[in-house]
Amino acid sequence: MAPHRLRVLISSAFSLAVLAAAIGQAPAVAEPLPYGPDTCIDGYVWRDGRPGDHVCVTPAVRDATAQQNADGAVNREPNGGEYGPNTCKQGFVWREAFGGDAVCVTPDVRDQARADNGAAESRKLANQAQPPVDPPIGPPLDPPKPPDGPPTCPQGQSLGSDGTCITKRMVITIPCLGHNLIGDEICPLWAPPPPSAWTFCPDVFNAAETLKGPGGCPKPW
Repeated sequence: MAPHRLRVLISSAFSLAVLAAAIGQAPAVAEPLPYGPDTCIDGYVWRDGRPGDHVCVTPAVRDATAQQNADGAVNREPNGGEYGPNTCKQGFVWREAFGGDAVCVTPDVRDQARADNGAAESRKLANQAQPPVDPPIGPPLDPPKPPDGPPTCPQGQSLGSDGTCITKRMVITIPCLGHNLIGDEICPLWAPPPPSAWTFCPDVFNAAETLKGPGGCPKPW
Protein backbone atom coordinates (compact mmCIF):
# COMPACT_ATOMS: atom_id res chain seq x y z
CA MET A 1 0.00 0.00 0.00
CA ALA A 2 1.48 3.39 -1.03
CA PRO A 3 2.08 5.99 1.73
CA HIS A 4 -0.35 8.47 0.18
CA ARG A 5 -3.07 5.79 0.10
CA LEU A 6 -2.49 5.00 3.80
CA ARG A 7 -2.90 8.68 4.64
CA VAL A 8 -6.19 8.77 2.70
CA LEU A 9 -7.53 5.76 4.64
CA ILE A 10 -6.58 7.32 8.00
CA SER A 11 -8.26 10.60 7.04
CA SER A 12 -11.43 8.75 5.96
CA ALA A 13 -11.57 6.85 9.27
CA PHE A 14 -11.45 10.10 11.24
CA SER A 15 -14.20 11.59 9.05
CA LEU A 16 -16.47 8.62 9.75
CA ALA A 17 -15.83 8.93 13.50
CA VAL A 18 -16.87 12.60 13.41
CA LEU A 19 -20.04 11.79 11.45
CA ALA A 20 -21.07 8.97 13.83
CA ALA A 21 -20.57 11.17 16.88
CA ALA A 22 -22.59 14.01 15.36
CA ILE A 23 -25.57 11.85 14.36
CA GLY A 24 -25.96 9.73 17.52
CA GLN A 25 -29.43 8.52 18.51
CA ALA A 26 -32.29 10.42 20.10
CA PRO A 27 -32.60 9.57 23.82
CA ALA A 28 -35.45 7.23 24.72
CA VAL A 29 -38.27 8.95 26.61
CA ALA A 30 -40.61 6.98 28.84
CA GLU A 31 -44.21 7.17 27.64
CA PRO A 32 -46.62 8.91 30.04
CA LEU A 33 -49.15 6.71 31.85
CA PRO A 34 -52.56 7.13 30.16
CA TYR A 35 -54.49 7.25 33.48
CA GLY A 36 -51.83 8.66 35.76
CA PRO A 37 -50.05 6.75 38.53
CA ASP A 38 -53.06 4.45 39.09
CA THR A 39 -52.99 3.08 35.53
CA CYS A 40 -53.48 -0.70 35.67
CA ILE A 41 -51.36 -3.25 33.86
CA ASP A 42 -52.84 -5.05 30.90
CA GLY A 43 -55.80 -7.25 31.84
CA TYR A 44 -56.88 -5.22 34.89
CA VAL A 45 -59.31 -2.34 35.43
CA TRP A 46 -60.33 -0.13 38.34
CA ARG A 47 -62.76 -1.75 40.75
CA ASP A 48 -64.89 1.40 41.06
CA GLY A 49 -66.66 0.26 44.23
CA ARG A 50 -67.07 3.99 44.84
CA PRO A 51 -65.66 7.12 43.17
CA GLY A 52 -61.87 7.01 43.50
CA ASP A 53 -61.70 3.24 44.12
CA HIS A 54 -58.73 2.63 41.82
CA VAL A 55 -57.77 -0.83 43.04
CA CYS A 56 -56.89 -2.82 39.92
CA VAL A 57 -59.02 -5.95 39.49
CA THR A 58 -60.16 -8.18 36.66
CA PRO A 59 -63.11 -6.96 34.58
CA ALA A 60 -65.24 -9.76 36.09
CA VAL A 61 -64.60 -8.48 39.64
CA ARG A 62 -65.47 -4.94 38.61
CA ASP A 63 -68.77 -6.11 37.12
CA ALA A 64 -69.51 -8.14 40.26
CA THR A 65 -68.71 -5.11 42.44
CA ALA A 66 -71.19 -2.96 40.52
CA GLN A 67 -73.86 -5.66 40.95
CA GLN A 68 -73.14 -5.91 44.70
CA ASN A 69 -73.63 -2.17 45.06
CA ALA A 70 -76.96 -2.42 43.28
CA ASP A 71 -78.12 -5.36 45.47
CA GLY A 72 -76.90 -3.85 48.73
CA ALA A 73 -80.35 -3.14 50.16
CA VAL A 74 -81.57 -6.65 49.36
CA ASN A 75 -78.93 -8.20 51.62
CA ARG A 76 -79.58 -5.91 54.61
CA GLU A 77 -82.07 -6.47 57.43
CA PRO A 78 -85.08 -4.35 56.47
CA ASN A 79 -85.71 -3.27 60.07
CA GLY A 80 -82.06 -2.78 60.99
CA GLY A 81 -80.42 -4.63 63.83
CA GLU A 82 -77.35 -4.77 66.03
CA TYR A 83 -75.33 -2.63 63.60
CA GLY A 84 -78.08 -0.19 62.73
CA PRO A 85 -79.54 0.20 59.26
CA ASN A 86 -76.48 -1.45 57.70
CA THR A 87 -76.99 -4.72 59.59
CA CYS A 88 -76.62 -7.57 57.08
CA LYS A 89 -78.95 -10.55 56.83
CA GLN A 90 -77.81 -13.90 58.15
CA GLY A 91 -74.95 -15.30 56.01
CA PHE A 92 -73.82 -11.89 54.77
CA VAL A 93 -70.99 -9.60 55.94
CA TRP A 94 -69.73 -6.17 55.06
CA ARG A 95 -67.53 -6.15 52.00
CA GLU A 96 -64.95 -3.75 53.51
CA ALA A 97 -63.24 -3.14 50.19
CA PHE A 98 -62.39 0.37 51.49
CA GLY A 99 -63.03 2.41 54.60
CA GLY A 100 -66.78 2.68 55.33
CA ASP A 101 -67.72 0.00 52.79
CA ALA A 102 -70.81 -1.57 54.40
CA VAL A 103 -72.22 -3.29 51.30
CA CYS A 104 -73.49 -6.70 52.41
CA VAL A 105 -71.89 -9.60 50.55
CA THR A 106 -71.03 -13.22 51.15
CA PRO A 107 -67.80 -13.94 53.10
CA ASP A 108 -65.95 -15.16 49.99
CA VAL A 109 -66.58 -11.81 48.29
CA ARG A 110 -65.09 -9.99 51.28
CA ASP A 111 -62.05 -12.27 51.10
CA GLN A 112 -61.72 -11.46 47.41
CA ALA A 113 -61.81 -7.72 48.15
CA ARG A 114 -59.06 -8.09 50.75
CA ALA A 115 -56.90 -10.09 48.35
CA ASP A 116 -57.36 -7.47 45.63
CA ASN A 117 -56.39 -4.72 48.08
CA GLY A 118 -53.24 -6.62 49.01
CA ALA A 119 -52.22 -7.02 45.37
CA ALA A 120 -53.17 -3.49 44.34
CA GLU A 121 -49.66 -2.04 44.06
CA SER A 122 -48.34 -4.97 42.04
CA ARG A 123 -51.06 -4.40 39.43
CA LYS A 124 -50.17 -0.78 38.71
CA LEU A 125 -48.22 -0.05 35.58
CA ALA A 126 -46.12 2.56 37.37
CA ASN A 127 -44.67 -0.14 39.63
CA GLN A 128 -43.52 -2.40 36.82
CA ALA A 129 -39.88 -2.54 35.76
CA GLN A 130 -39.31 0.13 33.15
CA PRO A 131 -36.76 -0.14 30.32
CA PRO A 132 -33.63 1.91 30.92
CA VAL A 133 -33.77 5.44 29.59
CA ASP A 134 -30.82 6.54 27.51
CA PRO A 135 -29.04 9.56 28.98
CA PRO A 136 -29.27 12.77 26.96
CA ILE A 137 -26.66 13.05 24.28
CA GLY A 138 -24.52 16.16 24.61
CA PRO A 139 -22.50 17.87 21.93
CA PRO A 140 -20.12 15.52 20.13
CA LEU A 141 -16.61 15.35 21.51
CA ASP A 142 -13.80 16.63 19.37
CA PRO A 143 -12.33 13.66 17.51
CA PRO A 144 -8.62 12.99 17.89
CA LYS A 145 -6.55 14.85 15.37
CA PRO A 146 -4.70 12.79 12.78
CA PRO A 147 -0.94 12.90 13.16
CA ASP A 148 0.91 15.54 11.19
CA GLY A 149 3.25 14.49 8.45
CA PRO A 150 3.64 11.00 6.98
CA PRO A 151 2.05 8.01 8.72
CA THR A 152 4.01 6.49 11.60
CA CYS A 153 4.32 2.90 12.80
CA PRO A 154 4.24 1.44 16.33
CA GLN A 155 7.47 1.16 18.25
CA GLY A 156 9.59 -1.69 16.94
CA GLN A 157 8.15 -1.43 13.41
CA SER A 158 9.12 0.62 10.37
CA LEU A 159 7.30 1.89 7.32
CA GLY A 160 8.09 -0.25 4.32
CA SER A 161 8.34 0.90 0.73
CA ASP A 162 4.73 -0.18 0.09
CA GLY A 163 3.37 1.98 2.95
CA THR A 164 2.76 -0.88 5.39
CA CYS A 165 4.29 -1.24 8.85
CA ILE A 166 6.70 -4.17 9.09
CA THR A 167 8.99 -5.50 11.81
CA LYS A 168 12.54 -4.38 11.24
CA ARG A 169 15.35 -6.81 12.15
CA MET A 170 19.07 -6.10 12.01
CA VAL A 171 20.89 -8.36 9.55
CA ILE A 172 24.60 -9.01 9.91
CA THR A 173 25.99 -10.01 6.52
CA ILE A 174 29.22 -11.93 6.11
CA PRO A 175 30.25 -11.06 2.54
CA CYS A 176 33.26 -13.34 2.35
CA LEU A 177 31.24 -16.54 2.83
CA GLY A 178 27.71 -15.26 2.21
CA HIS A 179 26.61 -16.02 5.77
CA ASN A 180 23.71 -14.16 7.43
CA LEU A 181 23.16 -13.59 11.13
CA ILE A 182 19.54 -12.72 12.03
CA GLY A 183 19.23 -11.94 15.72
CA ASP A 184 21.01 -14.81 17.47
CA GLU A 185 20.44 -17.33 14.65
CA ILE A 186 23.46 -18.05 12.43
CA CYS A 187 23.09 -19.70 9.04
CA PRO A 188 26.66 -20.82 8.14
CA LEU A 189 27.93 -22.36 4.95
CA TRP A 190 31.03 -24.13 6.34
CA ALA A 191 32.44 -22.25 9.31
CA PRO A 192 31.90 -18.86 10.94
CA PRO A 193 34.32 -16.22 9.68
CA PRO A 194 36.19 -13.98 12.09
CA PRO A 195 34.16 -11.12 13.58
CA SER A 196 36.26 -8.58 11.72
CA ALA A 197 34.57 -9.71 8.49
CA TRP A 198 31.03 -8.87 9.66
CA THR A 199 29.15 -5.99 8.08
CA PHE A 200 26.13 -4.43 9.86
CA CYS A 201 23.10 -3.64 7.68
CA PRO A 202 20.51 -1.93 9.96
CA ASP A 203 18.22 -0.75 7.16
CA VAL A 204 17.17 -4.10 5.72
CA PHE A 205 13.40 -4.70 6.07
CA ASN A 206 11.45 -7.91 6.41
CA ALA A 207 14.63 -9.86 7.09
CA ALA A 208 12.67 -12.80 8.50
CA GLU A 209 11.87 -13.80 4.93
CA THR A 210 15.44 -15.15 4.56
CA LEU A 211 14.75 -17.98 7.03
CA LYS A 212 13.13 -21.29 6.21
CA GLY A 213 11.93 -22.73 9.52
CA PRO A 214 13.89 -22.80 12.81
CA GLY A 215 17.61 -22.46 12.18
CA GLY A 216 17.32 -23.09 8.44
CA CYS A 217 18.53 -20.97 5.53
CA PRO A 218 17.12 -20.61 2.02
CA LYS A 219 18.83 -22.35 -0.88
CA PRO A 220 20.91 -21.77 -2.87
CA TRP A 221 23.31 -20.06 -0.44
